[in-house]
Amino acid sequence: MSNSSPKRYGFRVFIGSCIFSALTIGFVLYDEHRQSTRRQVSVQNRLQSIQQKENMKEYEEQRKKYEEYKTANS
Repeated sequence: MSNSSPKRYGFRVFIGSCIFSALTIGFVLYDEHRQSTRRQVSVQNRLQSIQQKENMKEYEEQRKKYEEYKTANS
């Protein structure tokens, strides 16, 4: 038996694993938040587009009724 014992890296590996795990969890949470925000923006844009189309349709109907009223009463 020799007096030199093998170096033990257990504690360093444990600390490194904890740091790596914390960074990975942080990245996953950040990425999920970013994707959620992107989805919300996409849904808002879609709803706004639908609302604009409905508003335009309503405007066209009102304009048509006004034109009919104008021609009937002139």
